[in-house]
Amino acid sequence: MKTFNLFLAGLLSALAGCASLPGTQVSDNGEGRIEYAQSGSGRPAVVFETGFGSDMDSWRTVLEETSRFTTTFAYNRPGYGGSDATERTRDPQTVVEELRRLLRERGLDAPYVLVGHSLGGLYMQYFARRYPEEVAGLVLVDATHPRQLDFIRDKAPDDYKILRFMTSLFAGTLRREFDDSVRAGAQIEALAPMVGKPVVILTATKPNAFESQKFAEVKAEMQRDLARQFPGSRQVLVASGHFIQREAPADVVAAIRSVSGK
Repeated sequence: MKTFNLFLAGLLSALAGCASLPGTQVSDNGEGRIEYAQSGSGRPAVVFETGFGSDMDSWRTVLEETSRFTTTFAYNRPGYGGSDATERTRDPQTVVEELRRLLRERGLDAPYVLVGHSLGGLYMQYFARRYPEEVAGLVLVDATHPRQLDFIRDKAPDDYKILRFMTSLFAGTLRREFDDSVRAGAQIEALAPMVGKPVVILTATKPNAFESQKFAEVKAEMQRDLARQFPGSRQVLVASGHFIQREAPADVVAAIRSVSGK
């Protein structure tokens, strides 16, 4: 029960409402409103994808610093912040196609530097593999592994049982994103690895309060395996919790600079 309560506390913290980012606007293409923030100038544009249960405000400090040397674009997926919910599937393929359409509507040309946190990192892995010609570089911020649930089930079965119980309580956007993310492994692994592009994988080394030691060990193993899936990538261990962009934003900005050549 302690683990359960701590998990809920962490999730509620991630879902807590935040003030809008400076320059926040809303796009409406007839399928619903999407809230986004675009700032800075220069190429390549840096595109941010948020994690499960959090909105684009989680990138606030990183956006402010990155927009000093290039264009930045962050947005709220359907169902988050000021973005309308949607009935469309929430698998990586659909999310990435929605993002690409939004980028074209905003006049932002590829190639992009893709930056994804947690579940957002899962989506950016698909983007990079599916459209490598549209990618200048990739930064994964404590990103979800394509086979994360399989890893946890096989290597930390007790934690898996708790996780499955807790996620059974999700509803709405959270429920749909979690359920549809299960398809990610097959969608991503069906595509060839992206090669020849700079990739930095930022891995948090401080376990979350609700994690068991075994769960933390499995997470570390998943992060190492994720690095192996991107030949030539560079893994950086960060003395931070899961939200590296909040606790150690300078590390995220440094990674963005390194892959963008800025």
